Amino acid sequence: MSRLISFLGALILAISALFSLASPVAAQPSITLTPSVGPPGTQITLSPAEVQQLGGLGPCTSGSAQTAGGGVFEGQAGTAGKFSTTNLSNGGATFWVPQVPPGLYYVFFYTCAGMSGSPDTGQGVYATFSVPTNPDAISPATGTYGSAFRIVGSGFGASQGTVTFCDCSIGGPPTPAKIISWSDTSIWGTVPNGLQAGGSQVTVQTSQGYSIAVGDFQIDVGPTPLPPVTLPQCGLVLTIGYPEVDNIGGHYFSLPVPPEIQSSRTFVPLDLFKEQGDLITWSGATRQVGIKQGATDIVLTIGSTGYTVNGQNQEMDVAPFIQDPGYTMVPVSFIDNALGLVTSWLPLSRQVVIDTGCG
Repeated sequence: MSRLISFLGALILAISALFSLASPVAAQPSITLTPSVGPPGTQITLSPAEVQQLGGLGPCTSGSAQTAGGGVFEGQAGTAGKFSTTNLSNGGATFWVPQVPPGLYYVFFYTCAGMSGSPDTGQGVYATFSVPTNPDAISPATGTYGSAFRIVGSGFGASQGTVTFCDCSIGGPPTPAKIISWSDTSIWGTVPNGLQAGGSQVTVQTSQGYSIAVGDFQIDVGPTPLPPVTLPQCGLVLTIGYPEVDNIGGHYFSLPVPPEIQSSRTFVPLDLFKEQGDLITWSGATRQVGIKQGATDIVLTIGSTGYTVNGQNQEMDVAPFIQDPGYTMVPVSFIDNALGLVTSWLPLSRQVVIDTGCG
């Protein structure tokens, strides 16, 4: 019996040692900073409830001395900055973002009981804060109404804010752009209607009210603004050279390769129709692609203008081809004729609109 107990004790110690080597699971932050985005020097005030949740920030008595609270911004690549808290008399606390480079930071606090968490393991109570970069110039830097644009940087926040265009030099008001997608590091949108030709100032406004100046966008239209583009209630908007698809009335998604123009014809990747629920099959031996759309079966061959719809021969004006690293590209005319969807071309913004219907 003593040998069995000794064996079980050794087994328990071994299992405990094994689990102690496992990487700690990072706790979710339980303090939310407002704002949670801004440059160095941004003032942040913690409420009395947040200070209480941290266990008190000070002044704390250590021996015969009192120490004020504070903390550290811990970022990637070893970047860090310390801060001190003030205005502790009312139970709350105020601090300012230290001089740290742009990036995402975990914010830990010095409390009366010690550090609120461990920067090395990401455990404990902490908050997150994003110091934005000066975003790259909007790309492309010129276009017209409905043109797609992208802004790359950091600190835009996870929640969607706004992007405005302003012909401020002639007293125009800020005009919000349509947002296609929004993340902390990248924003896609389309240029709003109603702006005058010439330079327009672009500004990102985060959901927490922080403004980030992006730069100028050149509106390339005549002196008379063009009428707004009429879009279907449910449909897809594809922009030449951009993989992102604006799904009107549905979710936004990206294609593996962008639409492109070859031989004066617009081609789109067939993967577009996987998003619409169609079944796409490939036969390497015959280089044929099958599309099943409800009761309709379509078969096309790479390099051939001929295809079949439920066994009936049809003809395209140009042949489909393979785009590296292996995606089938079909002409827009094929979408009209074979799939029965109505398409339209917006030449100024270089966009294809596909009316998918709302059924």
